[in-house]
Parts: sequence; C-alpha cells; structure tokens
Amino acid sequence: MTNTHVWNSDSYDKSFSYVWKLTESVMALLNPQASETILDLGCGTGHLTGRIAESVAKVIGLDCSSEMLVKARNAYPDIAFIQADAQNFTLDVRFDAVFSNAALHWMKNAEGVIKSVANVLKPGGRFVAEFAGKGNVCTIFDQLDRSLEALGRRTEPEVNPRFTPTIAEYSSLLQKHGLETVYATMTDRPTPLEGGELGLRLWLDQFAISYFAEFNPEEKEMIYLDIEDGLRRHLFHDGVWIADYRRLMIKAIKTL
Repeated sequence: MTNTHVWNSDSYDKSFSYVWKLTESVMALLNPQASETILDLGCGTGHLTGRIAESVAKVIGLDCSSEMLVKARNAYPDIAFIQADAQNFTLDVRFDAVFSNAALHWMKNAEGVIKSVANVLKPGGRFVAEFAGKGNVCTIFDQLDRSLEALGRRTEPEVNPRFTPTIAEYSSLLQKHGLETVYATMTDRPTPLEGGELGLRLWLDQFAISYFAEFNPEEKEMIYLDIEDGLRRHLFHDGVWIADYRRLMIKAIKTL
C-alpha cells in the first residue's frame, strides 16, 4: 500500500462541493479585510481563494497537487497559485493571515505546517483553520478496517492519511511555535454525501484511495460491498449516505 494521496480534481469539484460551500463559520472567523494580504493554505481548486480575493488587497493560494492547481488557475486567472508542500515551505511575502479549510488533516507533519505558517505571518497576524478533528469519520474508517481484516489484511499505520488532533494537542503545537490560540471549537457535522446510493463509494474513491492501491478491481468491489453492508443501517438514510464528520476550527495569533 502507498501513503501518497492522489487527487481527482474533476470528481472533487463535481461530487464534493460541500467541502468549500460549508464554510460560513470559518470564513466569518477569518473576517478578511480590504487592506490585507492572505495565504490560502491547501487551496485545492481555488474556490475559497476566489471568495477571499473579493474582500482583500491580495491573496495567494498554495497547494501540493498540480491537478488541483490546474483547475484553480483556469477558474481564477488573476490570482497567484503556488505549488508547494505546506509541511515545509518558505515565501518572501509576509501575510496578515494564513487561512486553511479542509486541508490540514492531510498533512501528517503538523509541526512542519505550523512552523512554516509562523514564519510567513506578520507579528500579530492570525492563523485561521478548519479541518478534521479527533473522531472525524471514525464510523467509516472503523468499518473499513474491519472489512480489510475480514480479508486477512491489516491497515498499516503509514497508509492512514489522516491527522486528526484534539483541541489540546493542536493548541500545544501552535504555542510551541509562537502562535497563541484565541478560539477553538470541536463540532460534530453529519454531512450528506452527493451521489445517492453511490455516495459512499465516491467518497472512498476520493478520500480513502490509499487503502486500495494493492487490490484488484474484484477485491476492491468485495470490500466496498462489505463496507456498505456494515454501514447502511448507521449512515444511509432516505437514499443518502451521511458522513460522520467532526471538525476542529481554530484561530491563533502570532505573538509579538
């Protein structure tokens, strides 16, 4: 198995628009101002970067996925998008704010992310983010583990693409690098998946692809059927799959 996550940018925009649409709370927490320069960390296909650009003097999007950035640049040609690893990056620009939505849980080197963020923030600048918190989609991944074990396969730790901390764990890392947590919440957010009966499979194809790299199509289909059977009574309601999302939203200030 591999721990390299491959993004399908077409599917991401078509079937997972909730990722960038369910953002009213974190955008309000960011509260971008007209004079500011903001970095959108893990910008994906750029839709939130475009929204931020409507309010601020300058915004830059950063993502590691070339596939995502192609879409972002085509959709928002007036915005600068940079391909870089958010776990270890440097920029000449200093920002009033660094923003991130639905991206930090893909970055296992959380301390590298925070160190990089602290380095590009102005003194007094803010880091505002929402991402997967402790217990996020645990019902889905617990069943995935059981389905793999039923075939005699173990999930190796390095395959797990998720970094899902508690508030205390993440605040401690922020403090270590000179970022003071001033706001933090952990919220359950059951989220309907697009695609009807196929919704869970589409989700697995996009967000759990690393688990299936070594399986042939017949084995993968058998695992998908077992996952669906195990989860149907818990997460399938009125023709819609519901993912048991749990989100951590945080705001931290770079101390002077």
